[in-house]
Amino acid sequence: MNKPTILITGATRGIGWAIAQKAAQSNHKVILTGRDPLSLKSRAEELKKKISQNRNPSYSTRCF
Repeated sequence: MNKPTILITGATRGIGWAIAQKAAQSNHKVILTGRDPLSLKSRAEELKKKISQNRNPSYSTRCF
């Protein structure tokens, strides 16, 4: 069964970041959004490193 795609706002800090990590670990496709493009890119790379050890991750980032 395919897991849903999850759009996470404020994904670079706090609750948004915690949710992003849990969702990625649970094999959901994750779309990260935030206001700071550098922080967003950094967090996406961090998730890729953590999760890619076990599988091929799929991530998208959007800055608003």
